[in-house]
Amino acid sequence: MFNEDNNEGCNKFWDIWIDTCYLFHGDAYVAFYAGLSSFQLYRDTEDTMWLDRGRQCLAEMKRFSEQGLSLNFHQKALLMEAEEYYCNDNNVCAQLCYDKAIAATKMHRFIIDEALAYERAAIFYFETNKTRESLEHFKLAYEKYHTWGALGKCNDISKTIKENFDEAVETSSTVSSSNILCSIHKGDEGFSSGIDPRKRWVM
Repeated sequence: MFNEDNNEGCNKFWDIWIDTCYLFHGDAYVAFYAGLSSFQLYRDTEDTMWLDRGRQCLAEMKRFSEQGLSLNFHQKALLMEAEEYYCNDNNVCAQLCYDKAIAATKMHRFIIDEALAYERAAIFYFETNKTRESLEHFKLAYEKYHTWGALGKCNDISKTIKENFDEAVETSSTVSSSNILCSIHKGDEGFSSGIDPRKRWVM
C-alpha cells in the first residue's frame, strides 16, 4: 500500500530518475517512460500530481510525434494516451488506443515498443477483469520480449501467468495458461520475480 511517506519517496526518486534519463537518453524517451510511470503512480496513489505529470509528458510526446518524427514516436504517444484514458476510467477509449498503439508498433517495426504495448494492455485487461484478453496479451508480450532478447522480462511474465491465471481461465478455453506456458522456452533466466500485475508497474 502507498502512504504519504513512500509517495514522497517515489516523488524524490522520480526527480533523480528524470535527471538521469535526460543525461543519457534525451527529452523524448524521458517523456515516454516518465509519462507511463506517472500514470501508473496516479492509479496507485490517486495523487493528482502524478496525473498532471503524466499529461505534461504526453503533451511533450505528441509534440515530438507531430514534428515529423511520427515513425519513432507515434506509437509511444498512442500508448500514453491509452494510459491516460485508463486513469480517467474511460475504458472504451483506453482499449481503442491500446489497439492503435499495438498496430502502430507493428507498422513501424519497433519490437520493444510492441512488447511494451502488449504488456500494458495485458495489465489493463487484467485490472478490468477481462481475463482471456489479458492472458492473450501477456502471451504476445512474452513472444516479442523473447524475440528482442529480454529474457528477464520473459521470466517475469511467465511467473505472472503461473501465479494469476491458472484458476482464472476455464479449462475449456482455447487460450489457457497451461497452453501458454507450454509455449514458453525452457531455461529462460530472469532477474525479477513475478508478482500480481495489479500491484506494480511492469515495463
